[in-house]
Amino acid sequence: MHLWKNSLLLVSVSSLALATSMAQIAKAQEAEQLDKIVVVNPADEKDLETDKVITSEEIERLNAQDLGGLFASEPAITVTSGSTAVQKFYLHGIDQAKVHVTIDGARQKNPVWHHVGNFNLDPYFLKQADVKSGVSPADAGPGALAGSVEMTTKDASDLLRDGQSIGGRVIAGYESNSQTFTVTGAGYGKSETGFEVLGIVKRADGDDYKDGAGRKEPGTADDLWSGLGKVAYESGEGHRVTLSGEYSRDYGYRKLRANMALANPARENLYNENIAERASIVLNYETTKPTELFDPQATLYFSQHILDRPYGAYRRGPFLSPAGDFKSDNNEFGGKLLNTFTFGKASVTAGVDFYHNQTDIESFYKAVVPVPDASETVANIGALVQARFSPIERLEISTGARVDYQSYDSVDGQTFETVGLSPNLSASFEVLDGLKLNAGFASVFGGLEQAEAARFHALNYKYSSDLKPTRSHNSELGFSFRRNGWDLGGKLFYTHMENPIDYGNYNFRTRVADRINGQDLKSYGFDLYGRYDWDNAFVSAAFSHTEVKFGDGYAGSGHYNTANSVGDMLTLQGAYTFTDYDVTVGALAKVAFDYDKDIFDNSNRKFEKLEGYEVVDIFAEWKPKTSLANLSLRAEVTNLFDQDYAERGSYQTVPGVIGSIHSPGRSFNIKLGAEF
Repeated sequence: MHLWKNSLLLVSVSSLALATSMAQIAKAQEAEQLDKIVVVNPADEKDLETDKVITSEEIERLNAQDLGGLFASEPAITVTSGSTAVQKFYLHGIDQAKVHVTIDGARQKNPVWHHVGNFNLDPYFLKQADVKSGVSPADAGPGALAGSVEMTTKDASDLLRDGQSIGGRVIAGYESNSQTFTVTGAGYGKSETGFEVLGIVKRADGDDYKDGAGRKEPGTADDLWSGLGKVAYESGEGHRVTLSGEYSRDYGYRKLRANMALANPARENLYNENIAERASIVLNYETTKPTELFDPQATLYFSQHILDRPYGAYRRGPFLSPAGDFKSDNNEFGGKLLNTFTFGKASVTAGVDFYHNQTDIESFYKAVVPVPDASETVANIGALVQARFSPIERLEISTGARVDYQSYDSVDGQTFETVGLSPNLSASFEVLDGLKLNAGFASVFGGLEQAEAARFHALNYKYSSDLKPTRSHNSELGFSFRRNGWDLGGKLFYTHMENPIDYGNYNFRTRVADRINGQDLKSYGFDLYGRYDWDNAFVSAAFSHTEVKFGDGYAGSGHYNTANSVGDMLTLQGAYTFTDYDVTVGALAKVAFDYDKDIFDNSNRKFEKLEGYEVVDIFAEWKPKTSLANLSLRAEVTNLFDQDYAERGSYQTVPGVIGSIHSPGRSFNIKLGAEF
């Protein structure tokens, strides 16, 4: 039985069992006063190495439904346009494939195909997401070439209200543009004996959306299932063990190349049935009562990503190319064992981590393209130490290193073994009350970057015998100021990546392509942010300027799984709670400025200039504190001015050949929630 079936079963059983119990006691629960949702400043939870903390309160305020919503307020992160099947993010213009991403400690590495996204995720499941761009500590994990994003899912305690031992939620929503209905059901409980259980299931079903010009974007309809199940036990001595299962499934007829619009009408009408599944099972151990010498983190996980693209029922036209028709299975087993030792105001985290990743791909149409099934295996073992201390008043230092050994069994039968050291240093000094200056540097060993598996179904690949491991050199210099409701900051950043993996010449006679080291990749620029909080309101602004160069030219979407040009991005936010009426209103504006650099793809075709856009979302939410305190009602308008645009980071336009997928136009959305 597939892992995802076990995961979904865990979610379903937990939810149904708890829902039955909830129904019996819901009437006995007294309404509890809810917290205001606009006064939580994510900076309250930031540590020295973290650039951005996205809390569950912020996710709820943004009504995030996908990756685009999750990172909507962070201009340093751009998410591609299109369906959830094609969404991927770029951190300072560098592809997600070069970022270390985890969910509850389970590494999410799935570079299947550059025409689809890396993984689907329902942000409602998240407690928070920590973003470390560029400079990452040793205990963030292996291969954090461009940084790391650490996501943590909710526990039962995060959803239970004061005085509750068991509860549940039902949330229903509707989006007018795509006529998408969403339903979320959650059940959770906590016993006095230390046991906790949580189950959440979400369903989204809709039609293709229309862009700002009123054109329907084919192949973008939602047909999503997602679930989270979690069982935990905490002893009286503070030993806490958590077993969680998380699952997502996207199904639909997607374009042959789902992230682009082809100018050739015959090819544009080619579709494939697209079934993308992702599941993780994670076992975590920690203590809630640490001592100076015993503060462990232990994780074991198994994750699986499946992309099945059989010959599509809607495939039309004279083209019989099998491009896109394959089944890939990427699975990984991994874990870590760390302990933090505390000595006064200093701490040292030390330990080991590992992963073993295997990718198998089945090529369906061997009669048309004689390419055999293929597989690759990548294994990594790392040892690390990270010290955090304050040698003098007002000075904070975090420094450490990790050593990684990687073994790569490539598709052409070669084995590459590499070893690398990754040191890092970050420091912050408070020069005046509330004003800190900070700097950081990291040199990160990335090993041989994992191949894009979908390429194996159409071509045979030969790896250069002298492939060198990828290494990035990341540095930053910045400041922060927090005082009297103000939160201001900014930084200069620079990433220089040596020997990224690239693809060389293709021999039409032998149908063999080369895998080689590419040109140097550089990302540099600056980030600025500012926020002011009142008791019941806030306003904020964030700006990011990023230049990305691949070799001598500017990076573009044709440099697959590498980078994309971003330019200047601005986000503006604000929210206000009318406390007498229990109503919160707010708005988010995203602005991308024109970008006029000459960008070429890997076939030396010139992309169109990147046009700017301005997108505004507004919302109003009612959360009464009366006898209806278990209800909430939210109304919002996304893309208020019906802007016709392609999200920065999407595949760019080559005139007469390739077009960009545009983002949804205006939509009127409503969401009703009930707690028990």
